[in-house]
Amino acid sequence: KFDAASAQKQVGPRSQNVSMESPIGRVRRRQLRTDGGGLKLRYYIFDWDDNVVHMPTRIWMEDEEGTPVPLSTAEFAKRRGEPGLRFMGNDAQAAFREFNDDDGDFVGDLRRAMEGDAWKGPAFREFKQAIIEGRLFAIVTARSHREATLRRGVARFIDAVLSADERREMMGSLREFNDVAAASLDDDEALEEYLRLCHFVGVSSPDFQQSTGVDHPEEGKRYAIRRFVESTLALADEAFSRKGREISSISFGMSDDDKKNVAAVEALMRDELSPAYPHVKFVVFDTGSGRTSRLNSHLALRSEEM
Repeated sequence: KFDAASAQKQVGPRSQNVSMESPIGRVRRRQLRTDGGGLKLRYYIFDWDDNVVHMPTRIWMEDEEGTPVPLSTAEFAKRRGEPGLRFMGNDAQAAFREFNDDDGDFVGDLRRAMEGDAWKGPAFREFKQAIIEGRLFAIVTARSHREATLRRGVARFIDAVLSADERREMMGSLREFNDVAAASLDDDEALEEYLRLCHFVGVSSPDFQQSTGVDHPEEGKRYAIRRFVESTLALADEAFSRKGREISSISFGMSDDDKKNVAAVEALMRDELSPAYPHVKFVVFDTGSGRTSRLNSHLALRSEEM
């Protein structure tokens, strides 16, 4: 289990009463509630490594003499085309062995990351705000971990990074959106149900590749995002529209630090998802520079046309 006390050295004490929420965060929190015009539904899709968290997981390369050269994901992104540098043994699976469940330790790597001083990625703040608001989200990563591994690690991560006040706010958000949970589930059960509805996808995992037939990371991410959008919109229709709760707007935001993935997702949202769901706004955020850059919003049908 994560050491929540050490994590709070980075994110703030649990007993803190003074709100450190940003003005943008306060606006987003208010959007959780109806404003007389209906619910404003916001959904999020996050890449993990170097986006939400800077992980210590290593990629094993070697030089021309066969000397091992372990690289972080950030270092690999910069040096991947360097002359004389190759996958260890010219074997990609061996090079990325720490990114799967057989040889890797996602939960342990998360714990080790948070023991350092610079583990928060450029999208960490947005991820934390999303969970405080009880927004459904998807973790879509090129890692090879199974869904259960990613869900377990993120659940412990959430427990570590939220203060007591933030956890209470999150539970209030979950109950506001889930009448069943409000009536019949305790806090731990409500959180478990919330995370069950979120998606955790390692697009290089054997389970994902065998079930989808997709074995390329960029296309895998497109597939996972497409599936998350479809299932989440179906859930919103069942949970809100069919029960007479008006929805004023819906949006999906996706953040990634890899330029190729950003370009692939931007094309997916522009050319496929926006035309298919003209009332939904789609936005991609590029965090590759260490800062969050918002790209174009895609909304085929403007409010005045609806």
